Amino acid sequence: MSDNITAEELAPVTEMITQLTEASMSDSMGLHMQNAVTNQQGMQTISNAATSTACALILNRGG
Repeated sequence: MSDNITAEELAPVTEMITQLTEASMSDSMGLHMQNAVTNQQGMQTISNAATSTACALILNRGG
């Protein structure tokens, strides 16, 4: 067994590392997008609650 490793012998390993990196980045981007949508929905819920509260206050004061 030789310690001299050629580029040809490392090609499959390099390709595997590249594929794993791309899969990991893809998964991370998916999670970032999912978090962004969740945050947007949460902010919309807060906005709706604020609008409903403002309308209720206006109606309670006879507006």
